[in-house]
Amino acid sequence: MIQKVAQSPVTEQKRINTGGTNEVYMIKTESGKGFVVRIALNLNHTRHEEEKWALDQCLSQGISVPKVKLLDKIKRNNEKYSVCIESRLPGETFSDKLGELSESQKNELLNQSGVILSKIHSIPVKGFGQFDENGKAQYSSAQELLNDPYLRKEKMFKIADSVSLDPAIIRRALEIKDRGISSVSHIKPMLIHNDFDPKNILVEKGKVTGVIDFEMAEGGDPVHDLAKWHFFQKNRLTVDEIIKGYTNKKIFSEDYNKRFNLWRLYEGLKNLVWVFQEKDEKGIEFAKREITNDVNYYNEHLS
Repeated sequence: MIQKVAQSPVTEQKRINTGGTNEVYMIKTESGKGFVVRIALNLNHTRHEEEKWALDQCLSQGISVPKVKLLDKIKRNNEKYSVCIESRLPGETFSDKLGELSESQKNELLNQSGVILSKIHSIPVKGFGQFDENGKAQYSSAQELLNDPYLRKEKMFKIADSVSLDPAIIRRALEIKDRGISSVSHIKPMLIHNDFDPKNILVEKGKVTGVIDFEMAEGGDPVHDLAKWHFFQKNRLTVDEIIKGYTNKKIFSEDYNKRFNLWRLYEGLKNLVWVFQEKDEKGIEFAKREITNDVNYYNEHLS
């Protein structure tokens, strides 16, 4: 497949251990071109075609993202696999370079990341949640997204009881989520990366060279990406520096704080379900703490 795309023999093939839904390989060819090959481990759960739609939209806006060179399927031992071959962008991941950077260098890269994220958020999507290969998403409104059965009340109370989370906290968290629907009812769905993270930002010589891995991309509220970064990165890389570079200041309207809190809480609840299923004790304690903090912050400052 690489030779079909590159018209040149493969000279180097290296498997890298990132992601859980794909085997990922870095490829170099005799012509000097680099590629990334991603092989979906489960044909029923791949989003290669949907990711291509998102990448193509970004490329049309001049955003530095990989270009999909080939989508195809292979069959091995009676199993079918989806294969995606993308161009390889220069640089290393932000997360891999963190230990080498000063605070001012980190902040500069975060500012640049904010500029790129703002451009990503300028791309419209037809609806909320995961979209298909034509950019049409599964929900027509943010309300439908927030009412996803994944977070149904009976399930959340059962999990809270199992992990010794105060039922009053989980009850209040679900109330805040439901009340928050009004703060996002007017939002037009835009492309959100949904995994905007240092591991998916490439850097080289003090510059952000691109953003990768749009497999989790959705249609949604741009504030969601910022809140999710804060949820997972607040003790390592501040979202404030991303906001400094973010060019579309209109999203920071008077309801911004409520939207930010809403999406942080939404991520906290989803994260609690995930780490509970994975029996991740450290993750469970983290999710419990963050949900409690967000509920208390809402009660003290936003209610």
